[in-house]
Amino acid sequence: MAAPAPPPAKSIPASLNPKTITLSTFRTLLAHYEETVHRVTRKKALAKQGGKKATPKQKKKAAPKRKVSSEEGEEDDDDSKLENANGDEDGDEDDEPNPQADAAAREFWKLDTWRYETLPWILSERSQLQLQEGEENGKGNGKGKGKGKGKVEGVHLTKDEVIKLMEWKLKHGIYRPTLMGMLKSNPERAIQSATAAAFASLPSSPNSPDSPNSNDQPLSATLTSLNALTAPLRGIGPATASLLLSAASPAQVPFYSDDTFLWLIVGVYPKWSDEDGWVRGEVKSAEKRKMVKPSGELIAKYHVAEYKALFEAVRGLVSRLNGEREALGDGAKGEEVGCAELERVAFVVRHVRESGLAGIKGEDEDEDVKQGEDDKVGSKDEGASRKKRKVRK
Repeated sequence: MAAPAPPPAKSIPASLNPKTITLSTFRTLLAHYEETVHRVTRKKALAKQGGKKATPKQKKKAAPKRKVSSEEGEEDDDDSKLENANGDEDGDEDDEPNPQADAAAREFWKLDTWRYETLPWILSERSQLQLQEGEENGKGNGKGKGKGKGKVEGVHLTKDEVIKLMEWKLKHGIYRPTLMGMLKSNPERAIQSATAAAFASLPSSPNSPDSPNSNDQPLSATLTSLNALTAPLRGIGPATASLLLSAASPAQVPFYSDDTFLWLIVGVYPKWSDEDGWVRGEVKSAEKRKMVKPSGELIAKYHVAEYKALFEAVRGLVSRLNGEREALGDGAKGEEVGCAELERVAFVVRHVRESGLAGIKGEDEDEDVKQGEDDKVGSKDEGASRKKRKVRK
């Protein structure tokens, strides 16, 4: 089956600087998420099939091209295939019928929908059930809920659910077969107990952006929850732990994805060229360049300090976009922006060449030129913006 019909083609600002992105552009990117996922997943499936029947066009595509960021953690050998963009003369081949690639894209979309929609709903239902059981047990003999032998108190994930989340993560990003093996070695009860303890520590509701502790309190609670998962469980580091937490609190807890980190922390985002379409923007900071492979892949340690920086950056952008939303009339507000929405937009930003969106030169471009250096942590050069105006392809 062909890819899902994308929303009507649109043009968006020539660069996608997170410092200046508008709510309107953000929502346009989000609307193209499904189409982008389908095309990226399909290309990965085609790349895996490449050894079987390599047409002249496929061989040509395997040659190194201008690098644009690729799917999180894919091996460098596949990057050139994944990164061939809209507008390339051999790009039509990706739309040729291929039942295996289409099936792979459909299957991953089911898994993606489960991760972003079904599982958070299941956990929300579990939470309501736990509350009801707690009230009923409390009224009777005053003893705690979940008293049955072997039953874990509190909302939690099952081992099968954690394995399914890991499956999503490995397909979405870096494939590390040893991680799944380590994860499966954890007993069912250990997983249920650890996730119950972690979820209990999460903030119950988002703080107001006006609160002086709007960042500190949720961050502290989230780090406590992170440790409740990484300490007792094998195969669970901060990045995977953040994925489990985001399933329980998708609006408030960001998953440490390469897509989001590259966009918000490293400052990698595409810019539009009339000649070449979308191309990856340069990272000006020498320190930040060390965090990106030539292929566009992230080089990170995936430790807590990095996650803290990501957490604060995500909350800052979410807060700004929701502030813009509040200024709109009631009929135009639409849905609130949460961490899960930002994560999906980061994926589209990284793969914008697969989104069907075109870029336009507009007023945001000069702003992007001025703001680019501000994305560098610890870099505040006075003359940076003057120099940057000369750096134009």
